[in-house]
Amino acid sequence: MRSSLTIFVIGFVLGSSLGIGGLWTQVVQPTKAQLEKIEQENGVMQQAVESATKALKDAAKDLRAEADVTGASVTGPTTTRPPGTSPQPTPAPTFGSSRSLSIADTLDSKAAELEQTRTSLRTIR
Repeated sequence: MRSSLTIFVIGFVLGSSLGIGGLWTQVVQPTKAQLEKIEQENGVMQQAVESATKALKDAAKDLRAEADVTGASVTGPTTTRPPGTSPQPTPAPTFGSSRSLSIADTLDSKAAELEQTRTSLRTIR
């Protein structure tokens, strides 16, 4: 009886060790590798979102600057003026400049959305 109890305990200990070793190699290590890969991909995504946000903001800034230059074209008044007065030019915004400003506003809103997404991704981590 004593020998069978000893054999049972030895078998139990060896079986548990092999079971834990199998669990470690079949579950824990692959899961750890997947988590590291996901964290690495998350870092790449963070950088991509940051780059896209910067590009959108830069494009909006450039469009606004272009619209300011385009909208700054002036035209003189077409009415007659009294002698001795100089013409007062008035800015004449063009269709292109208002369209550029509209696009710039859209780009800024998309950049803000990306910034919110990036912030929420950081909190998940």
